[in-house]
Amino acid sequence: MASDSGVWALANQQFFYLDIEEAMSASNAASPIRGYILVLEPSHLFRDVIERSCAARGLAVYSANDVGEAIHKLEDEQPLCVMTANELKGIPGSALVTALKSTPTCRFLPIALMTSDIDASVSQTVFPPDMILEKNARFEKAVGSFLSLAMLGKIDPIANHQEDHLYGKHVLLAEDSTDTQVLVGRLLHRAGMNVAIACDGHQAIMVGGRGHYDLILMDIEMPKMDGLEALVRLREQRIQAPIIALTAHTSLEFRQKALSAGFDDIVPKPNAREVLLDTCRRHLLIEQDQTDEHSPLEAQAH
Repeated sequence: MASDSGVWALANQQFFYLDIEEAMSASNAASPIRGYILVLEPSHLFRDVIERSCAARGLAVYSANDVGEAIHKLEDEQPLCVMTANELKGIPGSALVTALKSTPTCRFLPIALMTSDIDASVSQTVFPPDMILEKNARFEKAVGSFLSLAMLGKIDPIANHQEDHLYGKHVLLAEDSTDTQVLVGRLLHRAGMNVAIACDGHQAIMVGGRGHYDLILMDIEMPKMDGLEALVRLREQRIQAPIIALTAHTSLEFRQKALSAGFDDIVPKPNAREVLLDTCRRHLLIEQDQTDEHSPLEAQAH
């Protein structure tokens, strides 16, 4: 979707209309941007398009020849953003995006995946790219929209990650629905949390018992072992982290049953973004307050 001077672009599941001329004038009026754009693109034709778009915005480009070189460059100096082709030698670009997005140092780095074949699997990973750029006649304009959105700070709408109580926390998501895993996992990840996923109740008690998690989100209805039984098993293992139920049941009777069973709270499905994040935030704060209260007593005991 486009007009003479702008383009509609999908970023973080939101459509932005970007006026290219306006963005360019804003960029020119600002002080020069320091940093570089990391590019992984085997095609000279598409690489030339990217370099031309970056040059028009006063942005330096580092073109890596392979994934190994790109990783070394990332370790030396983090770029302003990353643009990778999906068609790479040895590893698909979508897998590289997932690897980078699951790394704390690259979690909020804007990443675009460039492909000539948009497949559903590319955009339905737990850690998807921020934008998917199709290699077609409008590729140059799509590149321009990504660069401008990244430079204007519109790629990641969640601000002040490190000041949020969710940032850096470890959460276990026990959920058998792949769609819900993707949607909730992506949401928690973008809020700054480290996400592990269990596909049923058995996996939940195994994973939850082995690792340290600040919070557990538990679907009630799962195969092999439901959320109610998994909750009991986790508490038997002395898992003290808040456990929040995810359920499509909204009746007061069911809510009371879940709370009586030992769940700390309930979030209805489908999950509203702010409701889920606010509920997680509230229980993490309660847990932190309780830890702070016990710390002086424990120090005196020693």
